[in-house]
Amino acid sequence: MNKWINKILIFLYLAASCATLYLFISWYHYERPQIDESQARRKFLEDSRKLKVSDTLKIENLIINLPSRTRKLRFLDLSAHIVPFNENDLKILEEQEYIIRDSIIEIAGKMRPKKLNSISGKLILEDRIVRRINDIYKQDMIKELYFSKFLVQ
Repeated sequence: MNKWINKILIFLYLAASCATLYLFISWYHYERPQIDESQARRKFLEDSRKLKVSDTLKIENLIINLPSRTRKLRFLDLSAHIVPFNENDLKILEEQEYIIRDSIIEIAGKMRPKKLNSISGKLILEDRIVRRINDIYKQDMIKELYFSKFLVQ
């Protein structure tokens, strides 16, 4: 029994020693490759030329009343850009923009101002809107949703 325990301890000692040696070598002897500024700039410019900004559906100036526990009136002033997966989806979304506006008002109107004022609240709102619209059309139509104005008052 003691022989097995000794063998296991020796194995664990060797594993810990190897891990320590690896960390020491990688920490003190690894040198990061030098970045060539001109090459990095050239690559950045090439990548930015390849980037194609697709058309978006702009939802402007939605003012949504928010639930409040106090007498103070709370509202959300919102503008957003919706990026569809393709141009056909954009045409459908533009024709039925009222459905999107109604969905945004319904979803945001149920959220508390304190939650909407946080980053996680904005992400939750964004996710709920995208899911709702994709559920309405029974396919993935929205690629991204960006808020250009987001003010909780």
